[in-house]
Amino acid sequence: MQNSQSSVSNDFDMFTVGSVSSAREFRADSKLAKTLSTDFPVLTCLLDQVDLALFKMSPPQAACGFGSIPLAGDQIMTIRLQIGRTQVYWLADMTDPEVWSAIDTWTAAEKLPFALEFAAAKKRNCLFGIVDIPRKDLNINRFRSNAGKDMPDGIWDELVELAGSGIMQIQATSDIPGIRLGQVCVNVLMTQRLRAFTKANPFADKPVFATAGSSGATQVH
Repeated sequence: MQNSQSSVSNDFDMFTVGSVSSAREFRADSKLAKTLSTDFPVLTCLLDQVDLALFKMSPPQAACGFGSIPLAGDQIMTIRLQIGRTQVYWLADMTDPEVWSAIDTWTAAEKLPFALEFAAAKKRNCLFGIVDIPRKDLNINRFRSNAGKDMPDGIWDELVELAGSGIMQIQATSDIPGIRLGQVCVNVLMTQRLRAFTKANPFADKPVFATAGSSGATQVH
């Protein structure tokens, strides 16, 4: 598995990064991943500050959504995944073709696979799941004309600053009716283009997949 769970240092600031991996990287450990084509994009990240007990006790409902940050001139895309009372944000460059390619695949299939790694004292558990997404009325499509444009000046600094600011956690609202958020996690979506620009070298370890009877054994919808 490459770059699916990492942290990056940026002038003494530490922040979590995610990535778009492929299903083939999870097929050896996940039966659910085997139901996808090998090149199907999977959204990944490290949840290194999540209360795992709260996550496990949360309701099983899941939802996802896409948005933008108006204060950043709509140059930053947000991808949200909520599982029970835990919500995860990925912050991405709105012009990045890798991100738009993944969105096209997800919406065409009406499903978004994800792999969330949980850091624990002795090992790392990885939850692989799939959440349904509607193909129609996807609000992010109004920004599609930005896809493939040159990377905006200063976008990397904006992503990093926003990820570490706490703003996303303050303004977050639940995507699941009747379920109150208990924790919100924010990371930067590190694509190949961003990696080439920043020359960042995240450290990544292959996680231990959850076994039957644990939080990773059930498909999430």
